[in-house]
Amino acid sequence: MKRIFIYIIIPVLLTASCSGNLKKNGDQDLKPEAVLQTLAAFKSAEPVNEKRCKLIFRKIDDCQYIIFYTDISTIKTFKEDLILSDGNSIITNHDFVNLRFKVNYTEETSPDQSAAENTIINKLKSIERSPSDRFASAGFNDDTKADDFILNLKRYVKTESSSEISAMISYPLNITNKKNKIKITDPETFIKDYDIIFNSKVKDSIINQPLADIMASSKGLMIGTGEVWIKIIDSKINITSIKNY
Repeated sequence: MKRIFIYIIIPVLLTASCSGNLKKNGDQDLKPEAVLQTLAAFKSAEPVNEKRCKLIFRKIDDCQYIIFYTDISTIKTFKEDLILSDGNSIITNHDFVNLRFKVNYTEETSPDQSAAENTIINKLKSIERSPSDRFASAGFNDDTKADDFILNLKRYVKTESSSEISAMISYPLNITNKKNKIKITDPETFIKDYDIIFNSKVKDSIINQPLADIMASSKGLMIGTGEVWIKIIDSKINITSIKNY
């Protein structure tokens, strides 16, 4: 009888003990995924397939490159259009190359059977432009505001939106052409003479100007070789002069 009793009671005790451990582990709170943050310059975007893209950044603090394999649908939710389509494939939006971003991401560990070790996979969560003082000599404390102004100007030039461009100008607007210098005194005159003022040379200079290469000085921000000058007038960003030759 004693042997039978011992064999019965021991499994019961073990079962109760394991059950208690399982409950204890199950009650533990899962730690939230740690989100890392770094300041990094955007370098390029490369398509992986029709749904995914490789984004490459370079960290500001140590100049190391960080790579993200991200769904194109996710990238398109960002405020900044890091990728564009040329009709056939995804290409890098060069407007944002070398600009500084605050990058939020996570690191996930994945086993690599071929190398017999773990691989760290970077998961991009979000990006946000990070202000810098690169235009300080022109009076800009926040370069992102100037960048946004120029991006809007690019957009309006591409769509020939003369009315919107006229609202970005400080009047009288100084125009320099091959023959002489003239002043445009009001938006109505600018819109009427838009095709003459914003000729192909001026438009090409604006559209093809990389934001990271804009020159700043006490005169303001220079687009191209001086085709357009931008300056803060009465706390507002404005186009102040045009050279169309």
